[in-house]
Amino acid sequence: MPDRRRLDDQEAARRRRAWLEDRRRWNRDLVVVLLRYAPEVDVARALDQLPAAELQRLARLLAQATDLHQVARRIAADLRQHLDGQPAGPPPDQPGPPAATPTHP
Repeated sequence: MPDRRRLDDQEAARRRRAWLEDRRRWNRDLVVVLLRYAPEVDVARALDQLPAAELQRLARLLAQATDLHQVARRIAADLRQHLDGQPAGPPPDQPGPPAATPTHP
């Protein structure tokens, strides 16, 4: 049976921070998986529902956290594939996609 004693303010604040951090981590992991594996049309539809300020903030955070040269190489490989009709595959310095889908317990 759980302890029904009243928590002091410090313990309540610590538990709240831990719970919020767990939720943040879960939501972050879910977003990463969905952005990677959800159909592009579904991702676009979800992003269209974000207010402009949130979308701008997300774009800025992603740009800051991303190696934009790597993104440019992938775009160039995709364009090459589209124009040449040849499979592009991952850029030479990048591994292919993982075989298994990440999960969260």
